[in-house]
Amino acid sequence: SAYFNGSANLYTPPSSDYEFGSGDFTIEFWINRASLSNAEMIYINTDTYNGATSLSVTALPGGRFNIYQYITNTFTWYAENTTAVITANTWNHVAIVRQGSIITFYINGGAAITA
Repeated sequence: SAYFNGSANLYTPPSSDYEFGSGDFTIEFWINRASLSNAEMIYINTDTYNGATSLSVTALPGGRFNIYQYITNTFTWYAENTTAVITANTWNHVAIVRQGSIITFYINGGAAITA
C-alpha cells in the first residue's frame, strides 16, 4: 500500500511489461480518498517503446471517474462521468478490464462504464 498526500507520486521506470497492445488486460486497485472535491490523476501509462499508446484514469470531483485511452494518434476510447461513484473515507475497489475490443470499468464490483 502507499499513502499519497496530494503532492507525492509513484513512478515506475519504462518497461515493455506495461505495454497493453491489443490483448486482454486487467488493472485493479483499491482507493480511499479523504475528499471528493478535487480531480486527481490516479493512473497513467504511456508506451514509451512506440510512443503511440497511453491509458489514464482520473478521479473526478464527486467520486466519478474519467478514463482515456489513446492509440496510434487517434482517440479510441474516451469516457467520463461513470455511472457509479466511490465513497469518501472508505476503501473502494476499482478495476479496468479489456476483453477483445470491449473495455469495462468497475467500481466495487459493478460495471460503471462499458465501451
